[in-house]
Amino acid sequence: IDFKWIRDNRDVVATNIRNRNSAANLDVVLQLYDQYLALQKEVERLRAERNAVANKMKEKLDPSLRQALVDEGKNLKESLIALEEDLVQLTYKLQLEAQSIPNTTHPDVPVGDEESSVTRKEVGSQRSFSFPIKDHLQLGKDLDLFDFDAASEV
Repeated sequence: IDFKWIRDNRDVVATNIRNRNSAANLDVVLQLYDQYLALQKEVERLRAERNAVANKMKEKLDPSLRQALVDEGKNLKESLIALEEDLVQLTYKLQLEAQSIPNTTHPDVPVGDEESSVTRKEVGSQRSFSFPIKDHLQLGKDLDLFDFDAASEV
């Protein structure tokens, strides 16, 4: 799901949700996406900070300064683990909520239910039969192709 496109085209998506009679909540999706971006930025900042501390550790340092960097590195690692877990949960929640947003319909599709539908093109003519038409289920039963009793036992 392209969340950036959804955010940038909020009016188009909202109109499509309304036209498709969907129960999707666009505001919740956008709010979760903003939270996701902020949390992702924070995770990246902590990773950069952790890497900077790791690079400082490669230099020759005084033992007390080295211990301070080790402690700082441990704190950053713990904070990073907690934030990454939050990021995973938020990503899951965001994906779950966004899946309710319907696909964008083509602009030529009429808005409404079946009565609003338009036949664009008919190929050939409709056939007429001298017997009642049966669906595939009835044909399968009549020709003994389906055995629902045995299937239900299985």
